[in-house]
This record gives sequence, structure tokens and C-alpha cells, in this order.
Amino acid sequence: MRVPDADGGTHGAVRPAVGAVVLGLVLRSLRRGLPSGAEPVRSRADAARSVGVSPRAITRLEGALDGHGVDADGRRSLLARYGMADPGARDATALLPHAPDPAVLHDGAAGWPHRLAACVGSAGRVRTYALTVFPRVLWTAGYAHALRTAHHLPADRFTPSARVPDGVPVTAILDEMVLCHLWNVGLDPAVAAAQLDHVLGLVARGSLTVRMVGMHAQPTDAAMLTELVRAGGRHHLFAEEFDDFSGALYRAACSPGPYPGLLDTAESRAMSPADSLAVLEAARRQVTPTSTPR
Repeated sequence: MRVPDADGGTHGAVRPAVGAVVLGLVLRSLRRGLPSGAEPVRSRADAARSVGVSPRAITRLEGALDGHGVDADGRRSLLARYGMADPGARDATALLPHAPDPAVLHDGAAGWPHRLAACVGSAGRVRTYALTVFPRVLWTAGYAHALRTAHHLPADRFTPSARVPDGVPVTAILDEMVLCHLWNVGLDPAVAAAQLDHVLGLVARGSLTVRMVGMHAQPTDAAMLTELVRAGGRHHLFAEEFDDFSGALYRAACSPGPYPGLLDTAESRAMSPADSLAVLEAARRQVTPTSTPR
């Protein structure tokens, strides 16, 4: 299924359904980096043989292209072959292309954090905005655990934390409420210090640019919004994570919606990278660890 043109027609440029894009990114991520203990299936040819299709079918499936000929049962088998053990997560992932709206995917089913992590891990460029907590791409294990404890939520909403590959540029636009939240939820000072040290370390290594936004700027009401761009601009997605950590809403860049403008507005109202770094360093100086980070 394809996303139609803006005028509702199907002529001209058509793009794959968002659910098909997410499925393709998940499959590609699993095939290239299987969980420890799973039998490696790293080539498309091996993957194709494992489910009785052609390598071209795997290429088209991972690329969210029509004509791959792999039905839902075949996709479930492929996911199992790749080491996705949870039947609920396999079923939800296999059915992603069948979402009612091809331009929007509301994903709160079993395994959704893994699918979000796969999309983030496949990006060639990431820009993310956060209103009250650090974005998932910057979480330490201790910070994720503290969020889960503070909000009394299941562990599976917080694992795995999304990670971008080395060398992928990340811009994080952070509302100052993110720093206030470190104290508002009563975080262990050691956890807060470790989280800030992690972010400052990424900035120092040149893999992260932070842009702080003042609390009164109010560029958007989105809790966490991430722009994911594959290398070359293909598969340009926006993923909004809900503030109760119950799922993610994906939209294609070409879909109607405010997402590109929201991020552009947030960045235009943000402090310079140098001033933002000074704010982060000042916050770090206010934290005095009194215990070992989890």
C-alpha cells in the first residue's frame, strides 16, 4: 500500500506506507545485528532461503517496496528466524503494513520500543525534541530505570533504549524543563549526574549537538518528537513518543501534519550550542552524587 499524492491521487510520486517502512527498518536491523545467541542470518540470500523466497524479495521487503510477495505468515517466520522470540511482538511487527492509515502508524503494541530502537538505529541523521525528559536516544540505563520507577510503569516501556550508530549526527533540542525534571521527580543525585555526564560526553566527542530552549518559548506541546532520516534522504520519518511511554506515532515526512514545522520552530527559538553547553554544565555542577548510579 502506498501513500497517495497530496491531491489524493495516485499519479506522480508515491511513497510506501509508514507501517511498511517501519517493518523494513526492523527487519534490516535484526538481520544486521541479531541478539546474542541467535543463529546469524546476515545476508539477504540466507534470509531468503530461510523462508523460501528470493533475495530480491528480502531487498524489496526491507526497502518497503511493493511486489516482494512475502505475506504476513512469511514475515512472522522471518522475524522468528531473526530471533524475535515474543509471539505478540512478532505478530504486531508482521502486521505493520496493514495499518488502517498508510500515512500514519500508531504503534503501542507488544515490542514497540524495539521497533522504535530499530528505526533510530537505521537513521543516517537524527533530530529530536524533548519537553520534560531526556529523549530516549540519550538515556542511560539508570535514568531509564528511574523514569520507570517514578511513573510506576512496566519495564518493557523503557527497554531497549534507542541508540544511534557511531558517526550519525544527532541534534537534541531540549526544553529547560528537562533539567528541572531531574529534581522534580526526586532522582537519585548519582543517576542525575551520570545522565548529565553521558550527555556532556557525547557533546565533547562531537557526536551530539544540544540546543536548549527556554521554558517560556513553548515551541510545541509534543513530549518527545524525533526526526529520523536514512542516508540519502530515503525513508524520512517522524516519531512522536507519548508522554506516558505507551507507544509511538509515526508519520512520513510527506504526510500532512505539523512535525517539520514544530522542530524547525523549536530549533529557531533555541540557544546557541555554546550557550546550551554552558546551561548543561551549570546543571551538572548543581548535582552532587551521594550514591553509586544504578
